[in-house]
Formats: sequence, structure tokens, C-alpha cells
Amino acid sequence: MSRRLVVGWVLTIVLGMLFLASAVGKFVRPQSLVESFTRWGLIHVLTPIAVGETLCATLFLMPRTHSLGVLLLSAYLGAATATHLSHNEPPIVPVGVLVLLWLTGWLRNPKLLGELIPERIP
Repeated sequence: MSRRLVVGWVLTIVLGMLFLASAVGKFVRPQSLVESFTRWGLIHVLTPIAVGETLCATLFLMPRTHSLGVLLLSAYLGAATATHLSHNEPPIVPVGVLVLLWLTGWLRNPKLLGELIPERIP
């Protein structure tokens, strides 16, 4: 197995566990998380968000559905970024995780970004 694939798999496992831990936190509902989701006006959808995050992370971790997981988690992180921006909060964490997510997707499957990044620039 190439170094690229090994690094891709390591990042996949780390990110997958990060998303699953985040989802568990939403199910557990610690006070700080409840306060943030209340401030954002999203407390009523905290459980559906946790369920969606769990499903997306599971898709991301499975080899056959990895690309779909990248796509769905990208949308999830885009929504998190928009939430932070709309409340004048820096979106450093969701943007940083999004960059790692796409790097991981590319390491596992370079064709994932094939249509977005041309092989040669004329």
C-alpha cells in the first residue's frame, strides 16, 4: 500500500472518529453545547443533526461509500460554517475540518477532485 493511501486511511479514521465523537456529544447534550445551539436557534434540531452526523460519518468510514460521505460531510461543514458566520463567530474549526476532509478524500481517491482541478492548465 502506498504512503498516500496509508496517510489517507489514517486521516479517514481520525476524522471519522472525530465526527462520531461530535455526534455522541450532541446526543449527550453537555451544557456548553446546549447553550451554543440555543444561541444559534438550533436547539430543536440537535438530535436530527446528531443522527445525520452519525450516518454521514459511517458512510465516510466505509470504503464503498467514502466519496458519498465526503460529499455529505462537506455539506454538513458548510452549514456549520454558515451558522458561525451568521452569528459573527469565526468559522475556523469547520473550515479547518473541511480542508482536512477534502485532503483525506483526495489522498484516498485522487479522482475525487478530478473534475474540479484540471490535470493540465493550458
